[in-house]
Amino acid sequence: MGEVKEANPRSDEQIMKDEDMNFILDVVAHETGTLKEEMLSTSRRRDVTDSRFIAYVLMREFLSYTIEEIGMIFGRHHSTVVHALNRHGEIVQIESAYRRKYDTCRGVILTRGVTKEQHIHKYRTMSMKQIIGGLPKLVEEIAAAVADLERRLSKIEKFLTEYDLRWPKENNT
Repeated sequence: MGEVKEANPRSDEQIMKDEDMNFILDVVAHETGTLKEEMLSTSRRRDVTDSRFIAYVLMREFLSYTIEEIGMIFGRHHSTVVHALNRHGEIVQIESAYRRKYDTCRGVILTRGVTKEQHIHKYRTMSMKQIIGGLPKLVEEIAAAVADLERRLSKIEKFLTEYDLRWPKENNT
């Protein structure tokens, strides 16, 4: 008899993408306090939908999943995913608690999560127009981080002045 073949063998790239998808779901579940199963359920509770929206955005950003792929993962129609992505853009602007959850999840993924190769692949496959188009957002993010650091430094300097303290001198010996 002939040898038995797997019906639809999955590539190493697809397996890695699945692992990264599960990692994103785990991060969102952990950081938002929502169970992974709840995110994949049909629940319409606000905390669950917020977590689901964050997962949609992160999968789109870090894994370049299509809207249809995200819909299939969560058992949703692609138009529901489109609505959620649009809604995320609105919520992140007006609700600081939601924005903190999103920023925390994104930060965990950037620092410990999705592989460096995944990020490199994303930028290698982007056109120059897409890269240049993303620069204003990047500049805005850097400016916000610098402003935050300046604010923190100002508080430290105020504290030092208030208590007549000095910055520690560098020891060059």
